[in-house]
Parts: sequence; structure tokens; C-alpha cells
Amino acid sequence: VCTPALTSVRIDPEELAAAASELLLDAIAGRGESCREIVIGTRLVTRASTGPAPASR
Repeated sequence: VCTPALTSVRIDPEELAAAASELLLDAIAGRGESCREIVIGTRLVTRASTGPAPASR
């Protein structure tokens, strides 16, 4: 356990697995593309390690 609790980015593992599976099955079936953009949703989980920026001088 970290102190203070660290802010992190949460990625839905089911969404990630589904995208990876689709890419793999497409590649096996010969439908793979040399380049494809995949967007996976994320969420910022704000915890105690996040704070305001220092005041300007």
C-alpha cells in the first residue's frame, strides 16, 4: 500500500480484452491490417497524491 494513495488511470480490462481478441482473430483469418487505431476508454482515479499546482512566484 502506498502512502499517499497514488492517482492512476483505470482501463476497462474487458474492453481491452475484447479489442485484443478482435485484432488476433482478424490476423488469424487474414483480415489483419498493417495499421489500425484502437481507442480504449480510460478514467482518471484521483487520490491523495493529486494536489494543486504551486502558486506562481
